Amino acid sequence: MNVLIIGPYLFGGGISTVINSVLKEKYFSNDIKFGKLNTTQYKHGTRWRNIIEGIKAYIQFFRIIWFFDIVHIHASSGKSFYRKSFFIFFAKLLKRKTILHIHASHFHEFFLVHHLNLQNIFIKGIFFFTDQIIVLCKNWEIKMLKKFPEKRLTTIYNPLPIPVVFDNYQKDKGKCINIIFLGFYIKSKGLYDLIETGKRLIEKRLNFSLTIYGKGELDKTVNELIAKNNLKPFVSNEGWIDGIEKDKILREADILFLPSYNEGMPMVILEAMAHGLAIVSTDISGIPEQIVHGKNGFLSRPGNVDKFVEYLALLIEDNELRTAMKLNNYERCSLFNPQKIAHQWESIYRALL
Repeated sequence: MNVLIIGPYLFGGGISTVINSVLKEKYFSNDIKFGKLNTTQYKHGTRWRNIIEGIKAYIQFFRIIWFFDIVHIHASSGKSFYRKSFFIFFAKLLKRKTILHIHASHFHEFFLVHHLNLQNIFIKGIFFFTDQIIVLCKNWEIKMLKKFPEKRLTTIYNPLPIPVVFDNYQKDKGKCINIIFLGFYIKSKGLYDLIETGKRLIEKRLNFSLTIYGKGELDKTVNELIAKNNLKPFVSNEGWIDGIEKDKILREADILFLPSYNEGMPMVILEAMAHGLAIVSTDISGIPEQIVHGKNGFLSRPGNVDKFVEYLALLIEDNELRTAMKLNNYERCSLFNPQKIAHQWESIYRALL
């Protein structure tokens, strides 16, 4: 059985992490062989570089499709979905089995539009050519089945991208508590709420640091807001990190703060869980399937800065609560074991042939 994986696996981002986490080990049976086709440089490339990368992918697709039985396509919403629809249509035309694996942060706004328009008609058409749809959480599956009851659809969680990092260290009372944000600097990540929360925590005279790691269109805005509100040295923007540096930051942090308005099942939360961080985030999409409120983190509605401040202040001051959440996160990591996820992928492959 030969499976072609299509998605942005060469450059960072959530989809890339999912693909590489599942495929990097020998989790699959020996009779399953994989090929990979990169489609974009994601947010790392310029617009023209991504267009060139996409054209190269289309050309390469027609060179190699003949060697594969199944095409497993990883897509988001918007432009990502429209680009990947090309592969779905032609794979089906060439009598290959097709899987659409949806990672969209703007899932509801894109896929669950109920009024009839060209976008809705196009989505239904592409779904018609898709043999199996995979979504990231039960919340999405339930809503998709209401709109597309005839489709073969299932939930598979994102895999834990790194080994669990067991650490029994507990900070002494009075030590500075390190809060981090990791992600792209875009409005939907809740960056304005993040800055406002940092400002209010400073007003409470708590012993903490809030470090923002990432990059994106709001990079300049983040720096301006930090300067305008005189938030240094408590709040700082340290830019993009990856690899060993990212692992070091996660090991040294105490709390992950992700005040997003739109997400799928964030890989950064899984990474934080593996490092035993307490987590404060929002109760959207797949996050409540990662975080049990009050057990391994706290959740609030997006935009509720009062609650963010309340939960973070509690975690900053309560060492025992942070330690309990650390242990609970280690326990919950078993739900997202990459080998378990790989076996779910394999079961779908075998059911299609």
